[in-house]
Amino acid sequence: MGDGHSKNATAVWCVQHLVNDYRRRAGSAAIAEDSVWGPQTRNAVYDFQANTDNTGPADGVVGPLTGRGLLNYDATDRFAGHGYCYGYLPTPSGY
Repeated sequence: MGDGHSKNATAVWCVQHLVNDYRRRAGSAAIAEDSVWGPQTRNAVYDFQANTDNTGPADGVVGPLTGRGLLNYDATDRFAGHGYCYGYLPTPSGY
């Protein structure tokens, strides 16, 4: 999911919501949770990838490793883990 890739509005919202968990802990301003993939979302994903472990290359694209990283970042978020967003983000086989 990212520039040049298919973008389901619910999946984009999940990325925005979950990356905001990271941004709040990092002391960064939250991005809009508007379900629209754009530069803010891409840059927030890139920042998440560049500053967390096991998310794959920092490229601003949500692939299986980044999807798993977002879902695992904040276990207290009811949308994370195997919650609501689980079915919308790419994850590695067997996650």
